[in-house]
Amino acid sequence: MFSTFLKTTIKLRRALKSTGFSLPRPRLQLKGIRGVFQEYRDGAPAVADSAPLPAETEATSPPCSTFSPTRKVTLITHNLNLEGAPLFLWELAQHLAAQGTAINVISAQEGPLTSKYKSVGASITIVNIDSLWKAESSPELGREITHLGQKLDFSDSELVIANTLSCFWGVHLAALAKKPSLLYIHESTTPTSFYHGHMAPATLALIQSTFQLASHVSFLTEATRAYYRTWLGSNNHSINPGWIDVGAIDDFLAKNSREALRQKLGLSDDEKLVINIGSVCDRKGQHIFIRGIDLLARFDPALVSGCQFFMVGGRDTLFDRDMQSLLDNLGRSNLKIVPETDNPLEFYGAADLFVCTSYEESFPRVIMEAMACRVPVLSTDVHGIPHMLDREREGRLFPPGNTAALCDNLSQMLTKTEMAQEMAGRARKRVAEQFDAKILLPKHAALIASVAKQHS
Repeated sequence: MFSTFLKTTIKLRRALKSTGFSLPRPRLQLKGIRGVFQEYRDGAPAVADSAPLPAETEATSPPCSTFSPTRKVTLITHNLNLEGAPLFLWELAQHLAAQGTAINVISAQEGPLTSKYKSVGASITIVNIDSLWKAESSPELGREITHLGQKLDFSDSELVIANTLSCFWGVHLAALAKKPSLLYIHESTTPTSFYHGHMAPATLALIQSTFQLASHVSFLTEATRAYYRTWLGSNNHSINPGWIDVGAIDDFLAKNSREALRQKLGLSDDEKLVINIGSVCDRKGQHIFIRGIDLLARFDPALVSGCQFFMVGGRDTLFDRDMQSLLDNLGRSNLKIVPETDNPLEFYGAADLFVCTSYEESFPRVIMEAMACRVPVLSTDVHGIPHMLDREREGRLFPPGNTAALCDNLSQMLTKTEMAQEMAGRARKRVAEQFDAKILLPKHAALIASVAKQHS
């Protein structure tokens, strides 16, 4: 594999030299190539992305009737914000609570989901995990987790559910309490890449041990599991897709007409609305969204001037401020960041096109929401997204970071409206048949009951 890197670099060097670029000496360049290759190896999946992947339309959990509901579970989350992974855990908790399961929540941060958990009678504990991030070695990290565990009570929980790679420590807390654990992984990246710059490299051994320590690890898609195969046990993992509540979306759209929603957002009758929904951050690629629109405006200014472009998910972060500076420099009044909201359906219901520009996703909720709302989808072709919708029949996919491809596809999706609507109709059918909460939530509940009973 390194030879491929080397050959490609030699070709690049020749091309640059032919155009008059000043290049470093080959020995210095080789040193740089090795560094880049090592970074690639640290972040690459254990199985090549090009390998054939199985269809993932059904959860691989036990039959729903096999196990009775779990009496009490402890849920561990990195925050209680209105984001994809925390919302996934909240909806799972809501389903379990409706079955009679008592819910205990441990979170590293407060957030707006607190009130929702309290509405189903959940107990909530906020913990400070700063000491974990400051650990310099695996033994030190283990000691800090032990200290944290001494402050918590898992005695009456049948199962500990840790949500996302950020909550690896929840699996270790469960092991200390001698409780079974279920780890949900949403990140399509390795622990090395995920914690680069956030955790000391010497702590990675303990983090990587999490995947064998867990009683069970659930992945949303095979493309995500590929990143973790090196550390998984032989038979402690499965694929269980995410869901969306299609019925709740239909109820909202029935009560809120498209015309009323567009009027609320200040849209004129002849304007098209293009939305990009998700926390504004580098992983979501909003800078590519901005650049793609700017490029399209140079080729077809009339098309762009007849649209409004909303990036929904703004917060007060350094990346938000960088994006706002970029927007200020471009001076396009119809392209803006909108603060994050607890009701994104207002935007889907008014939209003509949904765009996802992410570099990394497993099974994004926002795409399922767009599909359920019959909004045409244009998305990057990454990880689990090709398993969610067919790239030609149900939406359009383009390579991540490719501004020119985004520009071309924006033009087609906005001008060939009949084609886009036909795609949206087929996508709606697929999400209703395969990813509806009423189909998948019972299967996740069965998985939870299975892990709790088999490992207790």
